[in-house]
Amino acid sequence: MNLKGVVISGETTEIAAKAFVGCKNLEVVILPESVTQISEDAFERCPEVTIFAPGGFYAEQFAKEQGFAFVDVNELKRKSK
Repeated sequence: MNLKGVVISGETTEIAAKAFVGCKNLEVVILPESVTQISEDAFERCPEVTIFAPGGFYAEQFAKEQGFAFVDVNELKRKSK
């Protein structure tokens, strides 16, 4: 699959098992603070994923536990001002 990036809507609370499995080109995943559960294998075989989300929420914890790069979108907003 050639998917390079995905933006998850602000009402989403869960990323299901194998949701993006095998999306080898996936680089950018933008998650809202509403996400409180991500399956361990949601990004299986997606070696280049960077998760963009507000710091201090579940997405940051998930990224650190699973070894994905993480970018705090709130920090990006502060730096751009």
